[in-house]
Amino acid sequence: MMRLLWVWLCLVSVVVASHTIRLESKIVNGELLPVISVNGRDVMMIEDRGDASRFVSVFDRAETISMMLSSLDQKGLNLSSIRVRRIKSEYFADLNGHRIFTIYPADRISHNLTSYQLAKKWTTAIKDAVDPNVVATSPVVDVMAEQEVVNYRYALLTLVQLSAIIGIQVLCAFIILWYIDRYRVGHYRRLQQQMVQFETRCLDLEKQIESLESPKKVSAVSRNRSRNVSNL
Repeated sequence: MMRLLWVWLCLVSVVVASHTIRLESKIVNGELLPVISVNGRDVMMIEDRGDASRFVSVFDRAETISMMLSSLDQKGLNLSSIRVRRIKSEYFADLNGHRIFTIYPADRISHNLTSYQLAKKWTTAIKDAVDPNVVATSPVVDVMAEQEVVNYRYALLTLVQLSAIIGIQVLCAFIILWYIDRYRVGHYRRLQQQMVQFETRCLDLEKQIESLESPKKVSAVSRNRSRNVSNL
């Protein structure tokens, strides 16, 4: 019974892991470099370790990529579904939500290709090794379509942000003008009140002056009359 179970597990593993993924090494220009092969075909040659915080060496990076491919292959995922994706200026290979590898600036320099060209080259090589009949045009369509969507969303977001900024500026200008107008009206009203108060005070002063001058006039008239009587 145990022997039958072991044979069944071996058969299942052979069926599930339908592709042979190996990590080899080759000497290129006097330098030993790791090469990932699928079904006996070289699909990736890693010449730089990439992110220093994740990989110790170029072989460590190559081993991580090969183990990722082997693990997904053993889980039954179709390796021919690998495609190129982009987030901002970073290109990487995606397989059903799993990031297989990322293109770093040093990769572009060592291979003398753009990030997209190198990512497309490696993903196409993996597809051809898995199934030579697969037409390697889907990465271009996927990336271009996603790029158009990203550009459209970016343009729409930029338009919304610009509209919001213009709206805020117009609102601020309206509030400033309204405040200035209100301040001018209030200042003009206060000035009118001060003028009215000033005129009222002037009238009060004139009345007080007149009230002070009227007794003097009366006394002067009485003195003149008394003089006239005395002369008579």
